[in-house]
Amino acid sequence: MKRVEQRTEDDCVIASLAMMLDKEYDEVKGWLAGERKWNDFVGLTFTLLDKKYDVSFADASGIGRWGGIRRLVAIVPAAEPKSEGHVFVIDETETVHDPSPRTPMPFDMQTLLRRLLGQKIECVIRIEKVNVR
Repeated sequence: MKRVEQRTEDDCVIASLAMMLDKEYDEVKGWLAGERKWNDFVGLTFTLLDKKYDVSFADASGIGRWGGIRRLVAIVPAAEPKSEGHVFVIDETETVHDPSPRTPMPFDMQTLLRRLLGQKIECVIRIEKVNVR
């Protein structure tokens, strides 16, 4: 998976989707331009459905239950549940890829577990391309 770095303080969803789907940042950003909000799960879900992706949501159990496949993880600070939070990708090898410029190197699940202290896992999202006949 090619690392895609976020370009602003609040575009981790765009960068993470680009990584997860093997797309370029600008292509994904173009999908999310317009009336749908990219940082809203409803807008994100309908955009991905329009692009012929199947989207599944899970709670924190999705991290382990969906092991071996790429998934997005959305977290928020436990003390600030209304904050925008952050999104990153776990790949097929259980390596974590964070789009933040402050975290340029991938890391393992043990490091993730330490970094999750004080965070609440909002959801885990599995996205798969639908084969259209």
